[in-house]
Amino acid sequence: MDKQELIKAVQKVTGYNHEDVRRIASCVFDVVAEALAAGDAVTIRNFGQFTVREVSGRTTKDIGTGRLRWNTDSIVPVFRPSKPFKLLVREGWGTVKGRAGA
Repeated sequence: MDKQELIKAVQKVTGYNHEDVRRIASCVFDVVAEALAAGDAVTIRNFGQFTVREVSGRTTKDIGTGRLRWNTDSIVPVFRPSKPFKLLVREGWGTVKGRAGA
């Protein structure tokens, strides 16, 4: 599901018009991104937590040339799902994908 499909699904459930749902979704994504850029965590109860994590630099091998190169330290966004969210996905996976007892 991409952003447009998400907007259409929310529109169908809420009955709001497409433009209003698009603006709200864009605002939510922007606020989450800005909070993470500021170093804050965003917690959505029964869904999960968005945080940032520092990744230390390391040496990697360039597959094309075979040479070693140094990757510098960086900061990456991380999503940690909540327990209820994990259970919901796990239960839904079996019904959607036709997996018995998955």
